[in-house]
Amino acid sequence: MKLTKKIVWVVIFAIAMASLEAAVVVYLRRLYGISDLILTVPPFDPQIVRIELGRELATLLMLLSLGWIAGQKFQSRLGFTLVAFGVWVIVYSPVFCDLAYIKNAPVGASLCSRKSIFSHPYLHHPKSPTQAAHPKR
Repeated sequence: MKLTKKIVWVVIFAIAMASLEAAVVVYLRRLYGISDLILTVPPFDPQIVRIELGRELATLLMLLSLGWIAGQKFQSRLGFTLVAFGVWVIVYSPVFCDLAYIKNAPVGASLCSRKSIFSHPYLHHPKSPTQAAHPKR
């Protein structure tokens, strides 16, 4: 298979995976009643932490597996993995925010302002120390 075809399929997989994971996160936050990770921090639950770590590890392993299957040597396998990871990161946040808005859930409202979608959400939250020190003009 040609290199460009492989790249296209890796990108398609990464987009689909990011969309699926974003939907899962929206559902999980709704199920656990997490409306805002900054204002309503849920109580610490070691079982949930293990589940979340497992979910994140599974994501990384799927991306690594995709790179391993697509490439032939270590360098190309690493390259395909990084392409998949990069596409996944770029697609995940906007899809998560769109799903949160579509579902009419406050799950991601503070995390998803269109101007700050790729920056740390805490820095743009109205109650953060950064916003208090630098009010909008």
